[in-house]
Amino acid sequence: MHLFPLSTGGRRLLQVWCAVLAVTIVVLTPDDAWTSSGDDDPVATTLAEAPNPFNGSFWEFSLRGGPLLSSFDGASNGWTTDVGLRNSYPFYLADHRLSYGFSRYSVDDHAVDVHNLHASFAIHPLYLTLLSQGVFSHFLASLHLELGLGARWAQLSGPVHDDSSIGFGPSLGAGFDLPLTEPNRGRSLWINALYRRTWTTAGFDDGSQTERLHDHGFFLGLAWRNNGILW
Repeated sequence: MHLFPLSTGGRRLLQVWCAVLAVTIVVLTPDDAWTSSGDDDPVATTLAEAPNPFNGSFWEFSLRGGPLLSSFDGASNGWTTDVGLRNSYPFYLADHRLSYGFSRYSVDDHAVDVHNLHASFAIHPLYLTLLSQGVFSHFLASLHLELGLGARWAQLSGPVHDDSSIGFGPSLGAGFDLPLTEPNRGRSLWINALYRRTWTTAGFDDGSQTERLHDHGFFLGLAWRNNGILW
């Protein structure tokens, strides 16, 4: 029994997303990635040596994207992407993110484009593991649960008629982050991974017809992170 039935294209998108994620984890998992302590080593290895240590507080710009599994009746699976600004407080106690997103899939012979303005709040239950540093510690500390709320503008276009509607709805997600460069130098490049379930009900035509624009989004992206609080 398949919880989320996938088309061939949807399965391929999900397989590619999972493959990229697996390779990234394998490459970055060793805890000794930044543990060299030689005087000539340009990489800061302890918080005492770090010029601007990472303590869980940061602000970042990120770009994410991946496969979208739509719950729209008769819809095919598509893709989704977003760009956002995220701010986190010391020791990952909580973070929030504002983003603009775009999704595309099809329903019968109609193309569906969805524009999304989204705000989220995340908590990190394993934030104290950040104290030990190391890549795996960063992974554990970054694990988070995300609660969100967004406004979505859906556009339908096809051979018979075009239509559009605005809806509002909550979201629930989970994800993690991994550093690609030394995080204790003030600025660093990170990889983001997130699963998000979104619920939205929108009205079309004269408003008497409503549709459920629910979907499952799988995001993989890059973020440029700056240590410290933005606001």
